[in-house]
Amino acid sequence: MANKYLLSLDGGGVRELATVTFLANLEKALGEPLYKKFDFFIGTSAGAITAMALSIAKMNGDNLLELWSEQTFERILDSSLWDSKLGLMQINPKYDGKGKTQVLTEYFGNLKLGDASGDLAITSYDIEERKPLLLTSYGNANISAIDAGHASSAAQFIIQLPESEIDT
Repeated sequence: MANKYLLSLDGGGVRELATVTFLANLEKALGEPLYKKFDFFIGTSAGAITAMALSIAKMNGDNLLELWSEQTFERILDSSLWDSKLGLMQINPKYDGKGKTQVLTEYFGNLKLGDASGDLAITSYDIEERKPLLLTSYGNANISAIDAGHASSAAQFIIQLPESEIDT
């Protein structure tokens, strides 16, 4: 039986840049795209987005570095002057989620979990049911990468999430 290789990526927000820097260097050392080297990808939060970038969008190391660049973070975490003046007094999420949706749409478009090369699993949490969720390329193939990215990353009190097609 041939060896199987799993890539597990945790979250960490801006710290994901360290992860993708390592992955870009690993790809250069291996001389082949990482999506061809791993049989299974799993990720949570920022790691889920990176796992999808590799397995669904088939991004290379340079694309990953662009995805997690300072400019991309600024777009994701864009908030209005009014929001910044309110500070802790606000009752809604700090960020409206529009920037995050734009970034996910730009990188994933109409791609779905089922478009992954190999198997893919994305961790999430159902707040209403108070239980963990595992979104997979083999059990949830029709879920959009955009919805999966939203479901796995950023606490809802930080970034407002759009309505989702994910049925728990």
